[in-house]
Amino acid sequence: MKLSEAIRGYSVYKMADGFSEETIKGYRWSLDKEVKFLKDPEVESITEEALRNFIMYLKTEYVPARPGGDTSPLSQATLDKVWVANRSFFNWAVKELHLEIRPDKNILRPRSVSKVISPFTDEDIQKLLKTAEHTQPAQTHDRASWTVKRRTGARDVALIYFLLDTGVRISECARLRIEDVNLDTGEVLIRSFGSGRKSRERHVYMGKTARRALWHYLSQREDRHPDDYVFLTQVDKPIDKDMAGQLLRKLGARAGVPNVHPHRFRHTFAIQYLRNGGDVFTLKRLLGHNSMMMVERYLLIADSDCATSHRHASPVDRWRV
Repeated sequence: MKLSEAIRGYSVYKMADGFSEETIKGYRWSLDKEVKFLKDPEVESITEEALRNFIMYLKTEYVPARPGGDTSPLSQATLDKVWVANRSFFNWAVKELHLEIRPDKNILRPRSVSKVISPFTDEDIQKLLKTAEHTQPAQTHDRASWTVKRRTGARDVALIYFLLDTGVRISECARLRIEDVNLDTGEVLIRSFGSGRKSRERHVYMGKTARRALWHYLSQREDRHPDDYVFLTQVDKPIDKDMAGQLLRKLGARAGVPNVHPHRFRHTFAIQYLRNGGDVFTLKRLLGHNSMMMVERYLLIADSDCATSHRHASPVDRWRV
């Protein structure tokens, strides 16, 4: 069987097993590139050397086509996902296609390198909010510079506040419907999605400022219904996670805030939650994590903040007793 046909079958099986479209889409990204690189061979003919050559190609020669024009090499995390996709596919091929020799068996998983978690500062958020609400200053010869409110300002401000105050994933935010949000109490229902392995059903919460911003945005929409999506485009279509990511990156570029991406709002929420006295167990629930591993990384950063603050504010050292 041709590799391309086997991948189609694999996708159908995974969908039936409850894997989300996003997960399958991620697996297909690397598997489809593998088809093209290997020139769609018979699955049984794929060798370990061929797979290694494909991975080396992705590491050294492949030029990504990302939104915004970034063509930097694939990250270690992306290469890890390629390894996971291959492992998942050949696991399936052994069971369903009775593949006798696994070409991926001896290929070691790439060493993961933990990224430095860098939350937004208060100044970053102020810049993003200001840029979201108003156009960039315009200036003519006979008058001072001036700005006007952006058409999508209310939506973009609400999106920033919502991500920052709830810590939800951007995909969860994009799927949110009006009926899932209680503006009186600030309670938000995050529904499980797909297999529920990643997006677990849970409740998260908004504070007063985020609730006001979201109410202001929704109040401007006519004929809204409970089952409508919360965040829409200018032509009233749901904003998907990729569109939201591009929107936030563009706001960051205009505001002069580097490295703006949706997940950084989630990191900022988690670290600020701990800095402000929240505990790791409720944080784990709010974030929808399966384990404490990621939460403990946030805790280390918050603890480091405490140690730094104590060095600057130690009563005994300050008194010089």
